[in-house]
Amino acid sequence: MIDFKQTLKLFETEFGFEFLKKTRKREYVEARATFIYYLYKYKKIGLSNISRLIYRNTGWKINHATVFHSIKLWDMYSKYNPQLDTVLKRIIGQFDNDNDKIEYIKNTVSRLSSGK
Repeated sequence: MIDFKQTLKLFETEFGFEFLKKTRKREYVEARATFIYYLYKYKKIGLSNISRLIYRNTGWKINHATVFHSIKLWDMYSKYNPQLDTVLKRIIGQFDNDNDKIEYIKNTVSRLSSGK
């Protein structure tokens, strides 16, 4: 299992603000989606577990449907805001875990081959 607080701090440092706040501002929504996408795709944490981790660490009661929505829309967000993919790449590069790097390459190739 990952150290949620450490991972959150890395993402907040990369984005330059605390994005796990209850707001619909675009930069917050996109940063949150990138963080949630990372937890789901790379750390293999389930939707309900992600929502529980966010609640335990921030007090914000986010449900699994919101988590799913963030994951589903991440490709679109990153298409129009390439900084999101750049942040994701930098975060993955900071960890010694080669599995994350392999998963990133697989996801990138699949997005390229599907034209997303």
